[in-house]
Amino acid sequence: MQIPPTVELTIQIREILLKKLLCVEPEEGCALLLGNKAINCEKLNLPEVIKIELIWPCSNEWEQMSSVFEQNYKRDEDRPTEKTSKKNRFAISPIDQIKAQKWARKRNLSVIGTAHSHPNGLAIPSTTDKIYNLNEDLMLIVGIKNEIRAWQIQNDSQKKPVELKLLSNIKTSYV
Repeated sequence: MQIPPTVELTIQIREILLKKLLCVEPEEGCALLLGNKAINCEKLNLPEVIKIELIWPCSNEWEQMSSVFEQNYKRDEDRPTEKTSKKNRFAISPIDQIKAQKWARKRNLSVIGTAHSHPNGLAIPSTTDKIYNLNEDLMLIVGIKNEIRAWQIQNDSQKKPVELKLLSNIKTSYV
């Protein structure tokens, strides 16, 4: 059995994440997560540690990109019944993603996932989050009452979300 990774972020990164995602309420906020994956110690049966080093703020581009996403619905029953808008959907532009990847590479970091908010919901992946997820990268969701939860959605036919352990009480040490 594979042990799910642990996600680590400092108190400062947590506060930046909350401010960035919640400042656009009632719309969904979004960001890219930059950091590193620590080496998985399989022989010791220790989980992989994903360290979030930086929040890359992004604009919610849902209105501009919704038609691209709407084409991805494979079955009519997967289509949302409610009207889609920035209040219940998010999209990060490919341009933002490329800029973040280039910036991160120069600093020995990687884009390790996304973060978004559910202003009126729980910090769990929605049906839409599962449908639109195309990889198994980290997904942080901020729900009501500023709850942050970490997820990895298995990229198979079931798209089952796996909750990850989130360590967010770590203090940054200044040298």
